[in-house]
Order: sequence, then C-alpha cells, then structure tokens
Amino acid sequence: MTGKGEGNFEKLSNSPPFDISSLSDVLYLINSRNLSESEAEPLAELDAARISFIRGHSRLALRSIDAMLRGMDPSVREYLDVVALRLLVVAMTGEDAESLITEAGKSYQTGSTALDVMTLCLKANECWYAGDLIQGLWLNQVAVEQARNAAPIWKFYANFLLAKRLIDIHVPYQADRIIQDTRELAGSAGLFVFGPMPEALEAVRHWQEGRLDEAERSAQLTIRLSQQYTSTFGVKMALSVLAMVSLGRADWAKTAEYLEVSRTRSELYGMPDSVARAECGEIALAYAQAGPRAAAEQIRARWALLGTGSGFFVEDPARPAWLVAVAGQAGDIALRERLLGEIEHLVGINQGVAVLETAADSARAAMAGDRLELSTVLPLTHPATAPASFPGGQSVPGVPNLRPTAREQTGTDAVASTPDASALVARLTRRELEIARLVGRGMTNQGAAQQLGLSPHTVNFHLRNVFRKLSISTRVRLSTIMLQAEGHQPGSADTDPTRHHDTRR
Repeated sequence: MTGKGEGNFEKLSNSPPFDISSLSDVLYLINSRNLSESEAEPLAELDAARISFIRGHSRLALRSIDAMLRGMDPSVREYLDVVALRLLVVAMTGEDAESLITEAGKSYQTGSTALDVMTLCLKANECWYAGDLIQGLWLNQVAVEQARNAAPIWKFYANFLLAKRLIDIHVPYQADRIIQDTRELAGSAGLFVFGPMPEALEAVRHWQEGRLDEAERSAQLTIRLSQQYTSTFGVKMALSVLAMVSLGRADWAKTAEYLEVSRTRSELYGMPDSVARAECGEIALAYAQAGPRAAAEQIRARWALLGTGSGFFVEDPARPAWLVAVAGQAGDIALRERLLGEIEHLVGINQGVAVLETAADSARAAMAGDRLELSTVLPLTHPATAPASFPGGQSVPGVPNLRPTAREQTGTDAVASTPDASALVARLTRRELEIARLVGRGMTNQGAAQQLGLSPHTVNFHLRNVFRKLSISTRVRLSTIMLQAEGHQPGSADTDPTRHHDTRR
C-alpha cells in the first residue's frame, strides 16, 4: 500500500516523500490522530509529518508541522494538538522545547489533552536531567494520569518515560508492570511502530541486573522489530546496551562496532540516557585500550553528554566510583573531585533514594583509594598499563586498587568466593538472605518490599538484622559480601530470587 503520487499528496511540496509502506503505518496514523479537521490536504500534511517522524527524519517532520502551524488559527484546539505533536518530535530529538511550551501556555491545563500530557512530560524531563529525580518522577506520574483519556500515542509515551525512570532508580517490580502495559497498548492500539521501545526497556533492565545474555537477546529483538516495522524507535537504546554487554565480556571489537553504529546513524532517536550510556562505553573502551589518561581525557571531553546530573549516575551504582577511580589512576585530582561532587550533589537533592546513597558510598571509597566493591561490566584493567600499575596485585599509593575480579580473569561471570563471606551469609535466615540479595545488587528497600510482597517496614526490620549479623554498616559492603558468597554476579539464574517473582513468567 502506498500513498505516493495520489490526490492531495502531490501538493505536499514542503513534506518528505509520503510512503505508507505497511499496515502498521496505517494503524499508527489512525491511532495518533487527534484532529477533527476533515479537509484532506491538512490531514495529509500532518500524516506526512508523522510518517517522517517514525522513519527518523525529524527535520522534515518539523518542517511539515511548522508549515501547518503557520496556516492554523492558534485559538482552536486543533492547533494545540499539532503543537503537541511537535513537542513529541522535539522530545525524541532532544531539542529545546521551552519556546513552544511558553507559546502554548505555561500551565499544563491548555484545553488539549495531548498538549497537557506532552507539557508535563517535557517538564518532567527538564527536572530529571537537571538532577531533580524525585520531582521529575512525580511530574511523569501526573502525565500518566492526564493521559488516561488521551489518544493511545500520548498514553504510550508517558508510560514509556515512567517505566524508564523506574528502571533507572532500581524499582523493577513497578517498571515491569508498566513495560507490560506499554507492550499491550502498542499491540491493542495498533502502534506497532513503537513496539521496539518496550523491548529496549527490557534490555536496559536485564543489563542493569547483570543478566548479559538476556540483555543481548532483548536488544537484538528491539533491532529486529524496528526493521520489521520500519521504525527507528528504541534502536539507539538497544545499541548502547549491546555495547555495555560487550564491555562486560571484554569484547572490545564488538563494543567499538556497536558504538560506531550508534554514533553514525543520525536518523536514530536517542534519549539523553541512551546517549550518556554510549558515551560511557566510549570512555570504558578508551580505558581498556589506551589506559586511564586517555579515559580521563574522554571524560572531560564528553562531560556535557554524560548526563552527570541525571539518571546516568543512578542506573549503574558502580559507575560514579569507576569514573572517580579512573580519574585517580590518571592523576587528575580535579576531575576526581568534580565527579565525586556530582554524585554527592545528587544525593543532596534526592533524599531517600537508596541507590544514590549506595553509589555515593562507593564513590567516596574510590576517592579514598579503596578497591571497587560493586559489581560492574566496566573494565577494571587495561592491557597497556595494568602490569606496571598493579605489581603483584598491590595498590599503588594514592590510586584505587582496581584488581580484576574472577570474571575478568576467567572470562566468566564468576566472582571468587571466600570462606569468610560464605560463613557470614550462613548466619542469615531465608527471608534475610532474600532481602540481602536484592539490596546487595542495588535495589531500594521499597523495591525489595514490592518484589517480595512485603511491607517496607518488614524489609527495614530484616535489613537491620542483616547488617547486625554481618557486622557491616553500608550497602556497598553488603554488595561485596553477597557477590563473594554467591560466587557470581547478581542475576545469575540459579540464585536470583526475582526469577520466582517475575510476573511475566
């Protein structure tokens, strides 16, 4: 089915070629349309913009939308609906949307549900990427509530953003539920072009939990679906996950390949989180191949893209400590202090986010010269300088001791267990052990409570007992003991308690 050269489509001189290539395109157009306008030419112009958008041609889509806006009456609701579409395109491309929000009305009660939802989502984005995670999360939830009676496309986008943020702050139980909701919405509403996006979220979640094989499968499925539906959504997120999976396997060639595709495919939409993850991959690759000085230079050069004020420092609690340690190895004291200051600032404005506190504890330990205790896929050694930097496995004065774990030494996911750690963990009850495993991999108390069907008060009670029995006072230390006692990374199939609580299985 094609719309090329038919009727009013020939008149769209300002639009890209209007190519409806599949049934999923038609369903997408039907379910994303809010206009009551019945004239064929304006509708064709709008549909051309929508098709350009899903194909990754954002500039052409914006040109079509702006042409429409110039010919519309700003006082009618339909005008606001078209502005909402423009905001959606802008949100996906990361461009400044403040002028449009101001034009449409600073409050989110504009008379257009679509514009209300998008205004809230963009305000949530603004807070999130400025580091105010709690306010960003709350505004995103308000957007989800506002979208209940909106067209499916707006409901999908608000839910997608909320699921991504819940994953970032390690609340997997709620995130799983919303991911499933977005997957069902994409299918039931015919928004198949957005179908890759829930799978991309699954890839991030699996990677975050250390399940590299499952992360790879979900990322590859994202790419296959994008090809099937001629869509660009979710692909950059999937590529960034594939790069991090390859890092975890010390496959530098694959890492470089995925990063190169992500960097050079300009038509792929990339959320700031995905861009920051890919930039972190570039830094890690430089570290593994050329050493800490090269990596420190990359940190400085890419600072504006790292998203250091947002979820970039949250989704992997080991990331801040790793960056601090790399800066320390490079002898860049100012950079090391700047990185530590960033994570401490985040903790200060987001009171009660346990995963941030864990990340900050680990970063402070790295600043003090301690070895990296949280598990991570980021490389802990670099061939160029590892023998000189770590003679006999000893620490270099003033530099964090990042000795390779058993995973780096053997190429497996194993972490050397110790009799001491196993003996300590043997003191725990079954329930205490379940909670220790979840919290040890970075989950919040609230997340552990939801995962196990307990109240937060019960989790707090058991966790205090865990800390007392293990004679520890920080989550960082708990993570280390659990890794050593289990003998592998969290998320491994035979010990991960969440496998019995996954509502999708």
